Amino acid sequence: MGIFDGFRRKKPEQKSAETKRETPPRGEQVSPGGWQVGDRILNRYEIHDVKWGGMGIVYIAFDSEWNQIFAIKTFQDKYLRDEDAIDRFMNEAETWVNLERHTNIVFANFVQKIEGKPCIFLEYIDGGDLSHYIGRLDIPHGLDFAIQLCNGMDYACRQLGVIHRDIKPQNAMITAEGVLKVTDFGLVKALGQRMTAEELGQGSPIVSRGMGTLAYMPPEQFPEEIQRGFHFPLREVTTRSDIYSFGVTFYQALTGSLPLATIEHIFTQKPTNPANLNPSIPRQLDLLLMKCLEKDPARRYGSFEELRGELIEIYHALPEEQRVFGERYVVKGKKEPLTAIDWGNKGVSLDALGKPQEAIACYDRVLEIDPRDAGAWSNKGVALGTLGRYDEAIACLDRALEIDP
Repeated sequence: MGIFDGFRRKKPEQKSAETKRETPPRGEQVSPGGWQVGDRILNRYEIHDVKWGGMGIVYIAFDSEWNQIFAIKTFQDKYLRDEDAIDRFMNEAETWVNLERHTNIVFANFVQKIEGKPCIFLEYIDGGDLSHYIGRLDIPHGLDFAIQLCNGMDYACRQLGVIHRDIKPQNAMITAEGVLKVTDFGLVKALGQRMTAEELGQGSPIVSRGMGTLAYMPPEQFPEEIQRGFHFPLREVTTRSDIYSFGVTFYQALTGSLPLATIEHIFTQKPTNPANLNPSIPRQLDLLLMKCLEKDPARRYGSFEELRGELIEIYHALPEEQRVFGERYVVKGKKEPLTAIDWGNKGVSLDALGKPQEAIACYDRVLEIDPRDAGAWSNKGVALGTLGRYDEAIACLDRALEIDP
């Protein structure tokens, strides 16, 4: 049983009909570095678990007002004076919020600053991650998870030009219903523009090197001094780098082993074909994974869309008794529309991240849906005041008071 099995849960789609607050609460501030299991934050969030990462910390908390669970991510107090670490976290928060809703990406509900530190309130996934399936996946379910990951990353690439840089089993969350959701955008580079598949394949998006998780990193993602030490031609980190990490992830998931475990092997050795370790892997899938693991990025797949298409073809070529998801595989993951609550929370999030102009656009979306939303008028007024547009701000606040004195 999970730690929340005793709670009565509300389906996400039921929340908007009963939720009175559109924005995260403002109240007594508590230092995230001091939260412990059993603490109740803002008289609303009860902490049930704490997970520590490299620079981050995630609190699993039950929200008594919305009757749901959040994963609250922030950075550890020791990084308060590390401007580079804080900038990376702020970029992560902004990227996650701007990705909005997609079936195959963990949703960022909102960002709230608590004692000056931004906290990302994330969708909580209670099914674990792909690492729990390593070595235990059959081929159809392995293909299903692989297609879903491609679907989420293809959307992230098209929405923001995102390069993840840390795709691995631990960053592929699996719901109890078998839906895969990509998470942890802490190392991403979001270019702030939509890129074509051709541009992504040609390496137009450029990011800094030397970040990621060693066993899942392609040669071009290592620091330049390491690449030069192995006489490796310097190449930019692009979507093709994420495709290498995808290859490592599903090689490991289907065989139980990493293809290459050390830096030297990553630069100098060719991995054993996965079908040699798991004979149930079809030849087409064996070749696909080996193509993902090519050392030269130009020899890998050029986009997640292309990779997803070939994975679907492999599924269709399976024997009829193995096609457990139907005769023809249907990609179910898609971008989902934002509700008025979502737009309001996105506005509050962007405000907290120092983006008042972008926040105003979100409040306007709320007011298109409900012109009498006093909270949206009030928040828009505050954002306009931040920009020094005081006459407009006062008009918005007057409107909020008129609707809800």
